[in-house]
Amino acid sequence: TSFSYILYLMLCSIDAALPSTELFILNTLSYDPCSNYVSLDQPWRANTGSGMGICDRNFNWNGWYRLFYYGMNIRMAESCVDVNRCGTYYTLWLNGPHPEIEDGVVTRQVCGNSGNDCCNFKSNPIRVKACPGNYYVYELLSPMTCNMAYCTGAEKQTPGAGLQGDGRGNRRPNGRLDRELDRRWRQDRGQRLDRERTLDGEPDR
Repeated sequence: TSFSYILYLMLCSIDAALPSTELFILNTLSYDPCSNYVSLDQPWRANTGSGMGICDRNFNWNGWYRLFYYGMNIRMAESCVDVNRCGTYYTLWLNGPHPEIEDGVVTRQVCGNSGNDCCNFKSNPIRVKACPGNYYVYELLSPMTCNMAYCTGAEKQTPGAGLQGDGRGNRRPNGRLDRELDRRWRQDRGQRLDRERTLDGEPDR
């Protein structure tokens, strides 16, 4: 249509007016996620942990996250995780290898195990980056449904040195922020269970 053509010409004019350096900036991150993240030390995310009915969809994800397991660096699971693990029922795992530092920011598919198919649920893809210091950061997004939660592979643990006192303004593992986030996850689970008991006719305890 004529309107679409006019819009196309306007966009071309804007694109031509921008210097090449500005065009490059528009298509890259304005910050390094290795220096701007929230730390999550939630051991229940381990692929060896039992299910607790937690759902990551109920959390307002915003930005990049670094994962810990009792203060140790940990990364997302790269292979299928059994259902009823990682503090949830439908387990989310990374369908693809973690990047190398030279790869920069990459996008990976996230699979959810339904019990019959390891990748029956294809949740929102996420971005991942490898950082100096042998750890990863993830731009975690809200899963497609409940109950789903991101799983970590407990076999990939390295000392978490470098986070404490790193001068980047990031929170320490096991610190106040981690406790607050964990409280919100567990509080939401408790409220959901109370609603289920009420619907089933079971009196609140």
